Amino acid sequence: LLGGNCNTTDHPRWNQTSNHYGFDAYGFSALPAGFRYSVGDGYFTLGTGIYLWSSTGYSSDQSWFRWITGGGTVVRTMDWKRSGFSVRCLREVE
Repeated sequence: LLGGNCNTTDHPRWNQTSNHYGFDAYGFSALPAGFRYSVGDGYFTLGTGIYLWSSTGYSSDQSWFRWITGGGTVVRTMDWKRSGFSVRCLREVE
């Protein structure tokens, strides 16, 4: 279990930056698990990016996802639904 500012010797961790190691300042935390291409030929970017599916589809074959970079940038884009991105389940708190 990673805690605090996440010791950089723990794995998985950010490999590209020296100042973003999982510190949860906004009530959200995730680890840079990378992704698998839609053709299934390997797993990429472990330690360099977080890729999370959105619940909103773009088309019958593609869906939106969020990409979070090591620098903290969040990008919304789309990819094939057969790609392997992480899933984060959220619930509304009443």
